Amino acid sequence: MPPYSQVPELEGDFSCKSPNFKPLLEKVTRAQSLLGKPRAIPMLIGPVTFVLLSKRDLALPDAVERLLPAYGQLLRQLQQLGCPEVQLHEPCPATDAGAAAREVYES
Repeated sequence: MPPYSQVPELEGDFSCKSPNFKPLLEKVTRAQSLLGKPRAIPMLIGPVTFVLLSKRDLALPDAVERLLPAYGQLLRQLQQLGCPEVQLHEPCPATDAGAAAREVYES
């Protein structure tokens, strides 16, 4: 991995009670001002892919469960900005590493 890559680290006691989405929301607002609200569609990496790409000491289902409230909060904030839709990308199920995550999608 290149030295400039940043890998999220999810330790056993991590929580997402008050994540800072301000930088992302500012970029969305700027895109809306340039393109118009209907054409500015945010794209996010999904929670399962995020966890699979992270360093973690929790089981996959537990880590995803802890992230879901933050994703819900972000989606609500994007809705308040007037985003007509959000693209949520989950590419990991198409990989060998993601095959083990199928149970998380089904739960």
